[in-house]
Amino acid sequence: MVVYTFAPTTSWPGMTAPNVDNLTPAASVRTRAVALAWTNAIYRAQKEINDAPAAELATHMQPYFSGLSQAELVAAIERYRPFKLWKQNPVVEEGAMSKLQDMLIATGLQKESERVAYADLVETRFAKEAMK
Repeated sequence: MVVYTFAPTTSWPGMTAPNVDNLTPAASVRTRAVALAWTNAIYRAQKEINDAPAAELATHMQPYFSGLSQAELVAAIERYRPFKLWKQNPVVEEGAMSKLQDMLIATGLQKESERVAYADLVETRFAKEAMK
């Protein structure tokens, strides 16, 4: 469960998620500050991935792809960037959560009767705040 990028507002089957609206005032301030700081960091990283020169990204990625040369990594980044495979922002879209639940149901990890409504599952305030 990714608490800070979409902060569930209800329980996912088998998990209990904190609802930031139902915390004590002090805990709420701390939790909101952490959630917003985390989401800001995610958004900065997303912008960097989308905006930085391919060679710069390849340098950062090299330790994780030791079997590829710098030139191969640069070429891969340049080849895939036009397809916008990397997210542009930290907002978790309704379609993505629906597909996730479809996959969980199809694999038997979740029952159809346990499907959670997007509005009860995803908190977009932090992502929208980070993008201001």
